[in-house]
Amino acid sequence: MLQFSLWSIMIGRILDLKSFIRSNKAALAYYALLVLLGIAYAGGFFTAQENHPGYYGNAFKAIYPDSFPGDRYVTGRQPTLMSLFYVAANLVGELWLDDRLHFVIYVGLAILAIFGVDRIAVLLGIQGKAERLVIIAILAIPHHFKDNVPHIVDGCCYRPTTFIHPLAIWLAFFLLKGRKT
Repeated sequence: MLQFSLWSIMIGRILDLKSFIRSNKAALAYYALLVLLGIAYAGGFFTAQENHPGYYGNAFKAIYPDSFPGDRYVTGRQPTLMSLFYVAANLVGELWLDDRLHFVIYVGLAILAIFGVDRIAVLLGIQGKAERLVIIAILAIPHHFKDNVPHIVDGCCYRPTTFIHPLAIWLAFFLLKGRKT
């Protein structure tokens, strides 16, 4: 009897999900498009781990503190090595040196940032999906309408500051949204 009621609950939820998808196809298609845009953005701008002169070798140094003996540039006394980014590198270990992991994280950051820009556009009164896509395109895609280098997520390289852009976008959203009482 208990098994029958569990099956009926699961079937009911599946039918509810089907009706939700059926009634919200346009919204789900729009959000799927935003996810695809985030993946394309990440694929276009991801340059691999620490591709910046100020950060070369820091992740390796965080994982293997005794590496680079006598190197005057990677001394182990850099303040950046105390950031949560390098604490995570130390905790994850060898896997942190694999750029495939960083690409997955970068895709997630790009999707978060694009969704954040979309939410800010809605908050500012832009309701149409096409208009919101135009705003995202102006900010995320290099073009000749505005002299821009898109920085929804830092495209220079994957380093600690890469996390700042999506966080700043969502912080701006929550500040603009304010507290509703």
